[in-house]
Amino acid sequence: MTDAKGGLQLVLDTGYLPFTKKMAESPQMKELWAKEPNRKTAFEQLQYAIDTNKDVAWPQIMQEFFKAIQAIMYDNKPIESTLDTFKKETERLLKK
Repeated sequence: MTDAKGGLQLVLDTGYLPFTKKMAESPQMKELWAKEPNRKTAFEQLQYAIDTNKDVAWPQIMQEFFKAIQAIMYDNKPIESTLDTFKKETERLLKK
C-alpha cells in the first residue's frame, strides 16, 4: 500500500477513496469517475467532512458507546432505552 501504483490499484479495485492528490488526478481515476460518477461525488464531499475525533470528549464518548453496545449484545438490555441513555450521556459529555 505504500507503493503509489499499488495504492492506486487498490483504490480502483475496491472502491476506496483516493488517499493522495496524485491518485485523484491520475488518468485511471478520472476514467473511473467518468464511468462511475457516484464515486467522484463521494471524493468531492470530503471537503465538507469534519473530523469528530478531535473533540476532547471523544475517548469518553467511545467508552460510553462500547458500554451501550455490550449491554445490548451481551446483557440483553433493551435497545431503545440503552441508546437513549447513551445519547443523554453523550450530550452531557459534549456540554463540558
